Amino acid sequence: MIQTIKTVRPEMADFHLAGESIAGAMTAAAASGKSLQHALIPPEDFYKASFPKIELIESHIIGSNFREANLRRAVLTHCVAVEACFVGADLYRLKSIRGDFSRCYFSDSNLRKAEISKSYFHEGAFDGADLREVVAHLCKFTKVGLEDADFEGADLSGSVFAGCDLDNVAFKGAKLTGCDFRSSSLDGADFYGAILDPDTVDGIQMPGAHFVGASMVGVKGIALDRTTPLASLYIQPGKIRAYVKLAQDSVPLNPGDELVVNTEAADAKKKNDVDFYIRAIYLNHSNENDNIYMIETEAANIVDIPFGSDGVFYVNKATIVEKVDQQVPNAC
Repeated sequence: MIQTIKTVRPEMADFHLAGESIAGAMTAAAASGKSLQHALIPPEDFYKASFPKIELIESHIIGSNFREANLRRAVLTHCVAVEACFVGADLYRLKSIRGDFSRCYFSDSNLRKAEISKSYFHEGAFDGADLREVVAHLCKFTKVGLEDADFEGADLSGSVFAGCDLDNVAFKGAKLTGCDFRSSSLDGADFYGAILDPDTVDGIQMPGAHFVGASMVGVKGIALDRTTPLASLYIQPGKIRAYVKLAQDSVPLNPGDELVVNTEAADAKKKNDVDFYIRAIYLNHSNENDNIYMIETEAANIVDIPFGSDGVFYVNKATIVEKVDQQVPNAC
């Protein structure tokens, strides 16, 4: 059974623990399995400090620096953090119950398998953070930078992302039912195998986003025809002609040769990456010195057409038609 060390309530700021006293109290609590209740943690430097499994209850973290600190399996119950730094921190399996984080920074931190449901994040940053398999039901992110964050396998059901930067975020295999992204930027986001619903994508502009293998059951508002004209290739009958650029030192190819991606021999990680497949260009807009071939494929071979694509799409099989020695007229 967890015991509690009672410190001072936030309103008793004149008597809060500081410096070595708060660091000592936190270290003792983490080591003993006791919790700190109603603690006020001031702007102290805890760089690379180690407080694994620490539990804070109804506490305030104000301007503290936990950069690269060890907070694995920490538990924060009804805590408030303002202008705190957790950059590069190890927050593996963090459990935050109804947390309130304003202008807090988690860039490049490890939050894998964290449980942060019903928490609020305002004007902070998670860019480059590892958020794989995180459970974040009914969270609210407002004006938060999340570019290049990894939400692979995460459950974000019912969460709201208002005015957030989600460019190049990985949502591979994530559960996104009931999420609201409508005022956020999702350029280049990867939704491979994600589970979406109409509330998730209604009316959103997501140029360059990848939806390889995503479950789109019930999705009605994605408006591919208005944002991705190339999406018509999905239903185009017959042969589709496009171009591929190969390395200059690649083996010369002849008409009739096949380019085939061996998905059976690939591991799951490779199959989740669009770069594993053949990158086709609908119109040739390369330089004369590039090693360009015209190919033929068909709709059944298309793996992904990035949202808002400027002519690029990905296939798992194509046949060489001919080598192209110069640009195609009227190319984009």
